[in-house]
Amino acid sequence: MAETPKVTNVKASDIQDAMRKQIAELRREMNRMNKTMAERAEDVSEQASGWYDSASEGASRAARQLRTR
Repeated sequence: MAETPKVTNVKASDIQDAMRKQIAELRREMNRMNKTMAERAEDVSEQASGWYDSASEGASRAARQLRTR
């Protein structure tokens, strides 16, 4: 037969403390993730801005060339 796990005397306050610690750790992890996502969003925004500027310059050059022809 399978053994039944032993049940230990666990206080409700111990469970609450453990849960509070887990919640605090999850909050810290979420804060780290939010910071990382904000940094990446800023990087992507800067990169997209660079692409836009490059495309805009290319379009301006093409328009000038068309006008001169």
